[in-house]
Amino acid sequence: MSAWLPVVAYVAVIFTWSSFTLLSPPGDVNHLDKAAHVVEYGILGWLLARALAATVRHRALVFLLAVFLGAGIGALDETYQEETGRERSLGDWIADTSSVVVFSGATLWFPVRRTREGAS
Repeated sequence: MSAWLPVVAYVAVIFTWSSFTLLSPPGDVNHLDKAAHVVEYGILGWLLARALAATVRHRALVFLLAVFLGAGIGALDETYQEETGRERSLGDWIADTSSVVVFSGATLWFPVRRTREGAS
């Protein structure tokens, strides 16, 4: 269960950010908001993959569940933004979902190798 605490906390952060009606990336760079979505949902994809990997044995199932959950959270987030006076965007959802796909997949297929202390 402790593997899911970072996921729950981070989703709370995402929805808190979505509550701010004037939230936008700094500067005038075109599509900078998509980069923000990639980073935001990349972290979510990584957290989802880690939490699911702690409870599900098959990597392919972990990946599919991470993508399904991440895409669902992204859809809920976009719907919630519209309720707070912000714009709902299919492009933002696509950036969210794509980022979850890439980051959760990378987390599962390129795991960080851990070495034991004292081993050379």
